[in-house]
Amino acid sequence: MRYFVTGLCLQGNKGGPAIGLSLMSQIRQHDPTARFVFSVPSKDFQRERSWARRYKVDVVEAFHIKDLLPLFYWQRFPRRPARIYRWLRQMMRSDVVVDMSGVSYVGPPMGSNRAVLLAGRFYYWLLARALRKPFVAWTQSYGPFSTRLVRLMCRLDLGTQPVIMCRGADCRAEVGKILPNAATATFPDVAVVLPYERDWAKTYIAGLASGARLGRIATVSPSAVAEHHARSIGGRSHIELVTAAVGHLAGKGYTVILVPHTFRPDDHDISVCDHAIAQRVHETVRDRGVLLVSEDLSPNQLKSVISLADVHVGARYHSIVASLSAGVPTLALSWHPKYRDIMRMYRVESYVVEQATSGIEDTTLRLLDDLIGSRDAVAVTLRDAQAALAEAVAENTRLFVRTLRDSWGLEIRATGV
Repeated sequence: MRYFVTGLCLQGNKGGPAIGLSLMSQIRQHDPTARFVFSVPSKDFQRERSWARRYKVDVVEAFHIKDLLPLFYWQRFPRRPARIYRWLRQMMRSDVVVDMSGVSYVGPPMGSNRAVLLAGRFYYWLLARALRKPFVAWTQSYGPFSTRLVRLMCRLDLGTQPVIMCRGADCRAEVGKILPNAATATFPDVAVVLPYERDWAKTYIAGLASGARLGRIATVSPSAVAEHHARSIGGRSHIELVTAAVGHLAGKGYTVILVPHTFRPDDHDISVCDHAIAQRVHETVRDRGVLLVSEDLSPNQLKSVISLADVHVGARYHSIVASLSAGVPTLALSWHPKYRDIMRMYRVESYVVEQATSGIEDTTLRLLDDLIGSRDAVAVTLRDAQAALAEAVAENTRLFVRTLRDSWGLEIRATGV
């Protein structure tokens, strides 16, 4: 079967390929000859296509709703109709549309009505309905549903899903508020099963250190989204908070490695690029032996680096997914309920710091000290949880296959389904 995957990128934000690679691996356990086409952002499309070749998948440029308006754009930009046609052709040739938007229908204060109105998810659903294509939303986070527009769009879309697959208990509760009679299920992020290579990471980190003596390793992944959100609510600067955490760890003798999870070599805007934030932090603390990952690594490689850490401080969601699933005790710097959801699944919810917390720096450093002191016990908790969550991802995939069969008549002949 041909799977048309929307809502992801394959470069820039490494959460996209972390989800995409894990998704393909799961589906191919049931459908070994599955073919995938990813609808990716048109911005930096050449880089998207380069990574697609590396991952051995096909890509097509997604179009934005703004591409259709105003109508005179069709005359000014003749590539737009051709791009939209190629996108529609790929959807029409597919057997099923699989939406993988990481966070959908996020209203204020975490998103805006305008952002929801212009996002692709709702329009992909509309087009799939018009073309009579199965549209299945894989497990993801939803909400907060804080405005009438957000609630309306969500009810229309999610109300057609045979089962709403939610990425955690908080997400499921939010969905239940607006669709109380809908069938829902909760599963972890599919990227908890993303593979990694510790031996590769040892060689990489040795080269990163350039012969310098390494102590116990701590990894830190800042987030441009958290920086943007901190500004929007008038909270403590995310850059300052991360700098304080890095300095605290360095003061305890750790070799700290900054591991950004978005990498855009031509974009140095701290509101969209984690690497730009990591560079700012590194400039302040580099004299303390802090290392910075500045290569455009794959999500598997980033997870491999994090897997060698004694502790991880994560503000980027998929760095936390990587650290928890690799058994690394983690402190989560949260801007959205999805952070608490994944930490709760691994039974370490007490190590979440909400961005709006009063006295956030003191709270962060206190919890970081507690995490360090409890490191061994927390690592055991994570390892115990991982086996159950990996099985939950497998069950998530079986539910996806059953949904295709029972709701859409698409039969994948495989054992155990």
